[in-house]
Amino acid sequence: MHTDANMLAPAQQLQAIRDASTLVVEDLLGSGTQGEVYRVSRADGKPDMALKWYYPHTATDAQRSALAAIVEANPPSSSFLWPYSLVTAEGVNGFGYVMPLRPAGFGSIPDLLSRRIEPTFRVLATAGYNMAHSFRMLHAAGLCYCDISMSNIFLDPNTGAVLIADNDNVTTDGTGKSSISGTLPFMAPELIRGETVPSAVTDMHSFGVLVSYMFLLQHPFEGAREADIHCLDDVAMRHLYAEQPLFIFDPHNSANRPLPGYHDNAIAFWPVYPRFFRESLTRTFTEGVRDPAHGRVREIEWAHVFQCLIDAIVHCPACHRESFYCTDKLDPQTGSVGVCWGCKDRISIPCRMRVEDRIVMLERDTVIHEHSLGDPSETAFERILGRVVPHPSLSGALGLRNESRFTWIVRRGAAQGTPVGPGKAVMLEQDLVIEFGPAIGRVRMGSQ
Repeated sequence: MHTDANMLAPAQQLQAIRDASTLVVEDLLGSGTQGEVYRVSRADGKPDMALKWYYPHTATDAQRSALAAIVEANPPSSSFLWPYSLVTAEGVNGFGYVMPLRPAGFGSIPDLLSRRIEPTFRVLATAGYNMAHSFRMLHAAGLCYCDISMSNIFLDPNTGAVLIADNDNVTTDGTGKSSISGTLPFMAPELIRGETVPSAVTDMHSFGVLVSYMFLLQHPFEGAREADIHCLDDVAMRHLYAEQPLFIFDPHNSANRPLPGYHDNAIAFWPVYPRFFRESLTRTFTEGVRDPAHGRVREIEWAHVFQCLIDAIVHCPACHRESFYCTDKLDPQTGSVGVCWGCKDRISIPCRMRVEDRIVMLERDTVIHEHSLGDPSETAFERILGRVVPHPSLSGALGLRNESRFTWIVRRGAAQGTPVGPGKAVMLEQDLVIEFGPAIGRVRMGSQ
């Protein structure tokens, strides 16, 4: 890593090539393997920006050409802190680029691992969806990121909004023209072995590793085998991540299981999540390793998984911690959906609604978005369909209020359908059928 004095000085002026504007260096924000990042102000009074200035050995002609192409391209989504312009400085060799400045309040994945931020499961799942959607947009534009890792992704711990930085290594999918192939623990095994070049397919392995860190606080290949390694150098990491990669929860091979006292986070969190989420991680690091092109979970599938994860959230009535509804944990005899991972009390089977293959929990104040009806579009994840509210006169009873622009039709048994217009609510009860236009929801109460 570069250890010399800062390459740029406070108050130093630079020029943005795109619009010939003048930038002024304010302060150093940080440094990495490719360069230093500064906060710069703009002479025209517009908001401050972030400047990445390359070290001499990384300021190559190839990097400059690649960066110029990225500047010309449109950002795939608003989540990307996309390069705005190449930047030069009079009398200074080299170059850099400016991008939007990351707002205050966003935390990193290392912040999550160290518990400096502690987002809820709902926020984590929302962040997961936003990441999946963003990378789907990137790949749909024929690009690949090349270096998905915990140092490049930032999330709002209150909302789950995400920002993706360091986009200067983005390149055309599968061309191998990026100056970087990735961060070793996040790189796909076939990429480490030199069998391929960075692509959308290798990006999705890196994405899966990121998901493992976010939800298990653990690398998916670091179990008993990692504990046996005395020095985790490049040779050891190549063996662990590329030559003999083995998922810590591989259903057919237990040789790399996480060890108590050493990998406690993974041991504690793995059983908390619903089966469909665990199966997606398992597929990513088993079939996805053996057959990357066909076995690896892709962005649209991950987006669906995170939507379903949000819909599956339930709260423990005793300690109010979030948990998840999962059919393989149901116990009709006790009327529970399993034991709370926090206080160990049993969680009663909640009121819920099935919409085709999706099951949506209906707790007080639950907000239902249109994604719960199977709409995969980004706007459907944002549009509110309804909200669970307390019944105005029956203690303990709940209703579902229509917060859409359309009229629902509700039926109970063989009775004729009744319209429920915008702003109106219907009481939730067993076997209630709600017609949300083409989608139909069927309500179930408790263990019924």
